Amino acid sequence: MEETFVPSESLMQLHRVELSLLEELKRVCKENGLKYYASGGTLLGAVRHKGFIPWDDDIDVRMMWGDFKKLMEIAPDVFKAPFFFQTYKTGPYDELSNARLRRSDTTGCTKWEFDNIKTSLHNRGIFLDVFPLFPIPKDPMLKSEQKKLIDEAWRVIRGWNAVQNIKAGFPSAYEEYIPDWEAVGQYYTIEQVKQRYIDACAIVGEGEDYDEIGETAFRTHDERFIWKRTWYEENIELPFEDTTIACPKKYNEILTKQYGDWRTPVYSPSMHEMYIFDVDTPYNDRKDLF
Repeated sequence: MEETFVPSESLMQLHRVELSLLEELKRVCKENGLKYYASGGTLLGAVRHKGFIPWDDDIDVRMMWGDFKKLMEIAPDVFKAPFFFQTYKTGPYDELSNARLRRSDTTGCTKWEFDNIKTSLHNRGIFLDVFPLFPIPKDPMLKSEQKKLIDEAWRVIRGWNAVQNIKAGFPSAYEEYIPDWEAVGQYYTIEQVKQRYIDACAIVGEGEDYDEIGETAFRTHDERFIWKRTWYEENIELPFEDTTIACPKKYNEILTKQYGDWRTPVYSPSMHEMYIFDVDTPYNDRKDLF
C-alpha cells in the first residue's frame, strides 16, 4: 500500500502547516525546559517513514502531566498569533482530553467538532494534538474510583454539549446525558465540572509512587494506551520530513503495544483527523462551520 499511495497536493499543503506547528512547539519546549514525545501515527511515521505516514494528516505528541500543566500556564505568553494553544481552560467549548496547538489563519476541524460545536467561539484552525500522560494508580481500588469519577464527569460534560447544540438549533448525539447535566448544572459551572474531570485523571498526587502512565483523559484505562513509566525516560531525535522530532527511545515497546506488527504499513482511513481543512482561509471566514 505504501508504494502505491501518493499524497494529494492539498494533503502535502496540510503537512507543511503541520510542520510549522511542530516547529513552534519545539521552540517553546526548548526555551522553557519542557519535554514532548512523538505519539501514535506520528511516532510510527518517524520510525518507519522518517516523516508522515503518507495518508496521515496531522501530528500527535504526548507530554507528561507536569510539563503539560506548565505549558498551559505559559501558553498565553509564549504563543503569538497566528498560533493558539487550545485547552479545556481556554473556553467552555474546548475539549479536555487533549490540547491543540492551532493556526488561527487556517481552517481545520474534526468531524466531532463539526457535528458537536456550533459556535464561532471555538477556534477551528489546523491543529497539532498534545496529549497529557497521567500516572496510573497502583491501588486497584483507587483505579476503580478514578474511572467512576471520570465517567460521571464525562456524562455531565456531554449533557452540557447536547444542551448547547439544541439551543443553537442542531441535533446532538448526546441527548441521553442531558439529565446528568441538569442534575449537576444547577450547582456547578461547566468549567468546574471539567476541572473535576482533570482532577480525577491526576488522582495520583505528586511524589506518589507509580509504575505506569497513560492517556487517561482520552482513553480511560484502555490497555493499549498505558505504558511503563520507564519507556518514556529517555528521548532520541529522529528525522521527520525536513526536520527532526523527539521520540521515546523505547519506541519499539510503545508501538508494539499500541499497534502489534507496526512494521508492516496498513492503510487506515481512521487516521484522517481533518474533516474540513483549508490552508489559505482563516476559520472565522468560513461561515459554513457554524
